[in-house]
Amino acid sequence: MFQQSKFDLSGRTPIEEQVHDWTEQFFYNLMNILNSFYTRVSIEETLKSLKGIDFTRLVLEQLEDESDEIKAMASAKVVELARVEIEYMEAYSS
Repeated sequence: MFQQSKFDLSGRTPIEEQVHDWTEQFFYNLMNILNSFYTRVSIEETLKSLKGIDFTRLVLEQLEDESDEIKAMASAKVVELARVEIEYMEAYSS
């Protein structure tokens, strides 16, 4: 069975910008969903919850049929986005 990638492949190599764009869209869509819940709890509880989310696993579930290279790029990007979001919230709560 033929699996089609979510990303354009240039010479069978994923285009990094597309992977990063997809990952950012995925992350911020997820954060929008979570924000509806987080508006009802304290920032400390929100931070604790965010730190407990395995963002990498969520991305890998969405990209299970993609190459290891794409999974690695997306995983690194989602970890970076989550770290920045958590650091921002920590600074805000101080």
